Amino acid sequence: MAQQLRVLIVGAGSVGQLYGHIFQRGGATVEVYVRPEYAEEAAEGFTVYDRSQGLDDPMKFIPEAVRTAPGQIRERHYDAIVLCIPSTGLRGEWIEEFGPATGEATVITLTPGLEDREFLGRYIDEERIGAGLITAVAYPAPMQGETAPQPGTAFWLPPMTPAFFEGPTDRIDPVVSALKKGGMSARRVKNLARRAAFGSAVLIPFVAVLETQDWSLSKLRGDKEAMGLLADVVDEAMGAVEEYLDTKRPLAARLLSPLTFSGALIAAPKVPPFDLETYLRVHFTKVGEQTRLLLGEFVDQRERAGEDSPALQTLLNERKID
Repeated sequence: MAQQLRVLIVGAGSVGQLYGHIFQRGGATVEVYVRPEYAEEAAEGFTVYDRSQGLDDPMKFIPEAVRTAPGQIRERHYDAIVLCIPSTGLRGEWIEEFGPATGEATVITLTPGLEDREFLGRYIDEERIGAGLITAVAYPAPMQGETAPQPGTAFWLPPMTPAFFEGPTDRIDPVVSALKKGGMSARRVKNLARRAAFGSAVLIPFVAVLETQDWSLSKLRGDKEAMGLLADVVDEAMGAVEEYLDTKRPLAARLLSPLTFSGALIAAPKVPPFDLETYLRVHFTKVGEQTRLLLGEFVDQRERAGEDSPALQTLLNERKID
């Protein structure tokens, strides 16, 4: 790879702005790829806030260039192309032309779908595909109840929670190095697909059940039926992942129950420096279509394995947002 990492960020939403800012702060040359209607806004740059330091000190992420068409990508050399879009964003006609235009770049997907990497393999050489697990939080600021000098993207890098990446050493290590220099804890690991898939099998059902409870953690915790549904849906989702990866769920996952979920619901709001309920509502309402897609993937995988999904089907029917 080049001495100065050249990175293309696909998608300039909150996650794209976060990773673009961190890469740039780590010394990389950063460009963004957006739809034509967002090109002018992206060229002007983005206001970002480190939420751990409050919302009083805005910073600026200004990409070196803005790209809007696959032909512009084919003409350039990139070391890494990072997909900062939801899983549903992959399922468009754009990827058919974009994939072949990526040249020899490492293409890293941050999308959480169970089948996303396999899908990318239809358009991009398998040996060039890497994967990452988002452990940071990024959201449009200010949220309800917050004040900021100007609108922007706030991010929070949870302590002792590195961003995990998987892929060929020579392709992934420079990416990890640049992120570390930019202030994000990051690490290359093996078996990321297992970590990410089992993590999604907990997070996605939790978000979907919380949505049926009007995004209220206390309301969810006090509803025994909803807590039981959550435990059942997670168990079914874990089973789908076990079938897909042909491996057993981690020991910690086998201990999940309404009681452990209840304890987590008490502790979780005390950790981040912002209102967790508001963040969950804002972020996961925005990507509600992705949540339904991933729940559907769990159901489909269980069907292929000859298993029913009564809890997942119940949840899909109860969700208020499609």
